[in-house]
Amino acid sequence: MDVVSRHLSSNFPPSKTDVSSIKHSIILNDRKLLKIQQEIDEHHAELLKLRQRSNELQIRKQSYQGILSPIRRLPISILSEIFRVTINASMSDDPWLNLKLMGVCQLWRNTFLNTPVLWTALVLPKSIPTEKVRDVVQGAMQYIRRSRALPLSISLDALQVSRQDAADLFSCILAKQRWKDVTLSGAFVEFFLAATKPLENSPFKVLRSLKIRESPTYQTNYLRGNYSLQLTDLPMLSSLSLETASHVNIAALYVPFSQLKCLSLTALSNTGDYLEILRACPNLEECSFAIHPCGKLYCGTLINTENPPPNVFCPNLRRLTLGSAEYLISLLLFMMAPRLEDFTLSSTFQQLEEDTIAVDMGLDQELLFF
Repeated sequence: MDVVSRHLSSNFPPSKTDVSSIKHSIILNDRKLLKIQQEIDEHHAELLKLRQRSNELQIRKQSYQGILSPIRRLPISILSEIFRVTINASMSDDPWLNLKLMGVCQLWRNTFLNTPVLWTALVLPKSIPTEKVRDVVQGAMQYIRRSRALPLSISLDALQVSRQDAADLFSCILAKQRWKDVTLSGAFVEFFLAATKPLENSPFKVLRSLKIRESPTYQTNYLRGNYSLQLTDLPMLSSLSLETASHVNIAALYVPFSQLKCLSLTALSNTGDYLEILRACPNLEECSFAIHPCGKLYCGTLINTENPPPNVFCPNLRRLTLGSAEYLISLLLFMMAPRLEDFTLSSTFQQLEEDTIAVDMGLDQELLFF
């Protein structure tokens, strides 16, 4: 038994000779540890190289598999349709999605450049600093140029833009004769209505859908008080949405109601006015009426029950939505809609029951829906 083993199995103190021998054994052990650590370091470096090589091969494999991807074999027509659906679903969140998708590969770039329908939807960013107006205009002009002669869907719904910047943007976005679906808010409403005032010379001859939303942050004398809307020279208009907190005089609405199929109004402050609007829309298929929360401060009298108006016949109405039920539900007493399929009623002041709705009509009766 060597000296170290003998002392490990006992508690006797080592002699001077044994101490020297044990110290020598420690030195030899340290040398072996150093050598093993060097081997570990060498193998670790080699392991890192092997892992790096493995990662490179994995990336190369994915690249090779990408060559065999089914999307490469898609016909251009199907690929274009996928892009169209994607853009329509995401454009409001990312106005420049087209430009990003073009950068994926040469095939996608060529597909975009050769498919005008992918450039027919133009949505301005919600916030446009003055120093970025020129860039936005250039981007918009690219869209319009690449759409060629197709009808355009334009959304000028930028909530944070000055009046002067809005004027510059509106004047620079050309091809107004191709505007088909338009969404407006803030100062853009003012410039659009100004462009429609020259009757018989309005550039918006193919405008089919118009949505106007008054921005709470946009306050000018133009939108205060009586709101005038002149849209008589829009022969293709079939859908109109108007949301404003300003008081709207029904006599100031110069709209081709008879040709509308879809109408959404959150603008009038008198229940009887909504009934008159319905009377002027014999072809209406979808309808949504409400009173803006600010407009309730100016809410006039309800329908005169002592001298009730004649019933309104809505032969094509299939979908009806009434917000602000505490004000507008009395409309139902004077409406005849034999084809109505979908009816939604909501209230801003009370929680309506899910299965049964009972609303006091102010007519000594209650109207029940089951």
